[in-house]
This record gives sequence, structure tokens and C-alpha cells, in this order.
Amino acid sequence: MREKRVIWFCVADAETAFIKEAAAPRATLHTRATLTHEPYEHGRYEPPGRTQESATATRHSFTDADGPVRREKRAFARVVADYLGEAALRGAFDRLVVAAPPKFLGDIRAALQPAARERVAGEVAKDLTKESDAALSARLSEIIHT
Repeated sequence: MREKRVIWFCVADAETAFIKEAAAPRATLHTRATLTHEPYEHGRYEPPGRTQESATATRHSFTDADGPVRREKRAFARVVADYLGEAALRGAFDRLVVAAPPKFLGDIRAALQPAARERVAGEVAKDLTKESDAALSARLSEIIHT
């Protein structure tokens, strides 16, 4: 007799992550958790500081490679990855499929802890947050073959 395997399907974008669970690839998906992140609002952060060159009166602003919006998206990816990592350590799921827009998927992948990373059975580089559970279940059964 075959052991029941729990599959988690993380469907995310930079504002919302749905953690769905199924007992098998063709089983009905149930929402296990919903993680949300408030989108970046202009004017909610301090503008970069300014400095003056010592040789001239020219002033420059300090900037970093990533803007505040990108930093917030990465921070939310870490929140999602931490949730998945803690669940993996508890043994809450056996396999994991992650679906997110390409850049955000890369952010989640980079932030995943080894316990969750080793359970990843598939990835979808596409925003599927608006798809129905029936459509997601069909995608899941295509990705995971048991």
C-alpha cells in the first residue's frame, strides 16, 4: 500500500501568497494559509541622503542598486520562504511546487531554507494567483507525476 503524500502548492506574487495543500496530485486543493504584503506606496520612505563633493560645490544623492519597491518585494519573498521553511522542518508537507512571476520566483528560491528547497518538486514562472483551485489542481497534476 502506498503512503499518502502531502503536496503544497505555493502560488504567489509580490503582494499575496496562497499556500494550498493536496493529498495527491489529482486531489482537491485546500487553502492552508494566505500571506499578504501591503504594496509599496510612494512617499512612504525617506528619500536618499545627499552629500557634497569636497573639491566642488556639486551635490550627489546616495542611491542603492535596488529601489524601495524591489527591496519590499524581496522582503516579502523572505517571509514566504520562511513560512515554507518552518513548515518543512515540522514535516507539514512532502513535496512543494512554487508558482510566481519569474523575478519573484527567483527571490523565493534564493530565500528558501535547505529543508524546503530539497522538497521542491516543480516551479512555474508565471503569476497564477488569479486562477481557480480547479485550474491550479490541473496544473499540479501536470507538474507532479506519481
